[in-house]
Amino acid sequence: MTQDELIDLRSKISKLHDEVESTIPTAKLFLKETAEGIPKVILNEFDYAKAETDLLNEADNYNLKIFKQRRLKNALARIRNNCFGICFGCGEEIEMSRLAVHPEAFRCIYCQEYMERERDTHVTIPLFPWQKSA
Repeated sequence: MTQDELIDLRSKISKLHDEVESTIPTAKLFLKETAEGIPKVILNEFDYAKAETDLLNEADNYNLKIFKQRRLKNALARIRNNCFGICFGCGEEIEMSRLAVHPEAFRCIYCQEYMERERDTHVTIPLFPWQKSA
């Protein structure tokens, strides 16, 4: 990665971080209002299900914003520590095409796919075909 690419990515990450951070107070307010808006007396189970679904959706929205903010903050810290763009899984450089789309990425596409397959299957999959599974 060239110095110019790093500067561009740092600018992009900072901008994204600021955008996400600016939406967090509103998301928190919506979550609070949704929680407070649940009636104390529920007339039927459908009203309760809708109120609960609305609350869960607002909680998910808030948590996703917090998660995204933390990942962007961590990416900025990796830039300051000169380890940005290096995969946490294999230690290789993360492709610029991946960083252009997901500037907060800390794994190359191969290690990310490996982690997702392992998570989804709950089975340890060898990273390389010649490795034996445990």
